[in-house]
Amino acid sequence: MAHVREGLRIFGHALSARLRGPARYDGDAAAVCRAIVERCWDGRLGAFVASPNNYSVFYARDFGMCVDALLALGHEDRVRKTLAWALAQYEKHGRIALVVGRDGRPFNFPDVECPDGYAFLLHSLATLGDEALVTKHRAFLERELARFCAAVVDPATGLARRELHLGGMRDYAIRDSSCYDNTMLAAIRKEADVLGLAHPLGAYDYPALLLSHFWTGTHFRDDLANGEMTGDANVAPLWFRVFPPREEKELFRKVSKRFVELGLDQPAVLRYESHRNASVKMSWLDLLAGGWERDTVWMHLGDMYLQVAARHDRKLARKLLAAHTAIIEREHHYPEVLRPDGTPFRSLFFRADDSMLWAADYLALREELKIKKKR
Repeated sequence: MAHVREGLRIFGHALSARLRGPARYDGDAAAVCRAIVERCWDGRLGAFVASPNNYSVFYARDFGMCVDALLALGHEDRVRKTLAWALAQYEKHGRIALVVGRDGRPFNFPDVECPDGYAFLLHSLATLGDEALVTKHRAFLERELARFCAAVVDPATGLARRELHLGGMRDYAIRDSSCYDNTMLAAIRKEADVLGLAHPLGAYDYPALLLSHFWTGTHFRDDLANGEMTGDANVAPLWFRVFPPREEKELFRKVSKRFVELGLDQPAVLRYESHRNASVKMSWLDLLAGGWERDTVWMHLGDMYLQVAARHDRKLARKLLAAHTAIIEREHHYPEVLRPDGTPFRSLFFRADDSMLWAADYLALREELKIKKKR
């Protein structure tokens, strides 16, 4: 039923947006993003939702992408309340999943294991650093980590099991032990260690595994069967700081050069694919959505790339952030997805959202990079 409700809400938003258009906010990019972050605080739930439209639920992935920014923006109390609410629902229902519905029931969309739900949840807890909250749910978290790893991890290699469809950022792609999913295993181990949680991943050297199985010399390959460069495979290992800083900087240098060569940074950062690659198997859901997880621009992936760029090449980060500023001020909202021509994505049955919590990342990056409005 949760999946049906999600589908109906998204379809309902598509119909509404077709009639009235997307939300529009007054002011410059910073004012637009501040208004959106405030709309994403759901006072009834006492939690941040991913958006007030298509995704008015808690998404562990989206929240985890924004948690550093939300804390930097002064939302510590709301971050703590969001995580306390989500963990209470998870433990009440006996499972961790990517999404917690408005009725408190956790679920995955699609209905398969989602490694990044665990990775981003643990990242959020480690970033907040609330020891009492972790202690309260420690036994449950450790049980769920053990269950998840038994279902997903090949004990012989430490990698995600092959030919197992897993959910992720690009959740309609059906991949064969993808770099993204294996990065999530690396992140789970890293963040669980920070939190002092017992887990079964301690025997595996994930930085070495990622390099030996996925690094081509210029980029991380998409999965064990596909050598193509994709956006999520090449941002996630750097964003989660899987590698030591010097090594990460060199990997970033090579990856960013390849992004430019393939046009993954155009018309804005960042696209999943430079072209519609027939070798990538996609769920029928992507066809229904109009191919929105193919060669489209995803602003959240761009935000993650920008956060990495801010660590290693601030000049590049400022240039890319200026492009995001132009998009936000042109649309007067924060678009979820753009077509390859730079216009907001829409299809017959789907309209990309206009008010994503990801707007918090823009605000924090703007402050970090000291981007000021010209007078």
